[in-house]
Amino acid sequence: MKHEAKPVVHVHELDKPTNAYSPVGMFGSELKLEFPFPIVLDLDHLVRAE
Repeated sequence: MKHEAKPVVHVHELDKPTNAYSPVGMFGSELKLEFPFPIVLDLDHLVRAE
């Protein structure tokens, strides 16, 4: 059985008062965020097709 290798991005944000990172989200096919700057990444195209 063959498994597909797809990227997953875990995003964390620094909480300045506690100086600790907290999770913001986990993204599969597309990473889309507005903070700290707008970004959209198509994660499916980061992995080379075999």
